[in-house]
Amino acid sequence: MPRKKYTYQELLKLRNEVQELYFNIGKDWGSRSKRYTHIDNNTKKRYTTIQYGKILKKFRDLDEKVREIQLDKRKNLSLKLEGIVTAFLVMDKRQNPNAYPDWLSFKINAYYGGIDYNPVINWEKWTSTDRPNTHRYIKAIRWRVEKFWNRYIQPELSINLKSSKHLRFEPYNAFQLFMKDEVNKKLKPKLKSLYGIHLRSLIFRMRENGRFIIQVQPRLSKVHYRSWTYENDIKKTIINFLSEYGLDENQHYHFSGDRD
Repeated sequence: MPRKKYTYQELLKLRNEVQELYFNIGKDWGSRSKRYTHIDNNTKKRYTTIQYGKILKKFRDLDEKVREIQLDKRKNLSLKLEGIVTAFLVMDKRQNPNAYPDWLSFKINAYYGGIDYNPVINWEKWTSTDRPNTHRYIKAIRWRVEKFWNRYIQPELSINLKSSKHLRFEPYNAFQLFMKDEVNKKLKPKLKSLYGIHLRSLIFRMRENGRFIIQVQPRLSKVHYRSWTYENDIKKTIINFLSEYGLDENQHYHFSGDRD
């Protein structure tokens, strides 16, 4: 005969019943029986190791099925709410165009139990302006989105809304080519004249690991490895150079270690 297909509520009720039984059963330390090794602390019913193992397996199987259904529900709900966040940003931009510069957009992704809306800066458009304070614009938009979310959505749901503090430049290859040209022409010669052989290499890169932030890696020669004086002086020189292009540490980039 085919197995009965349980509804979510039936599965949840069955899981809770087996869970209660499983939690009540413990090792029977006072028993001299080699067969009945476990006991229900409430009913005093005794179980063999095999019986206890079957109850444990049943609980884990039911718990996994319940969790899968719950995750699917939260995922589907997040996908629906992702559209609401997108619609709000579109509507709010139409009503408040001055709050949304053309170089700024948000990448929205739904996941199990939440929605990420991460800021993305168009490098070509941004560099064609006076390179305004990106943090101020992003902070203001985040405040508007979260005010809408907390007032109309969040009180009724357990879906998280969060935004990364780290910015992503797109198209990244445009930024990469620009910085490579500027770094090779201006920054590296300056570093070489100031610090000579102490700086072995300088690397700019961005990793798509959930934190879309530029990594700057100044690598010292082994002779001066972990020399804080050289590290600090080199970092200050790089910070001053990048600030000329409107790039601020921890907002647009950060320094990472000299080893991967």
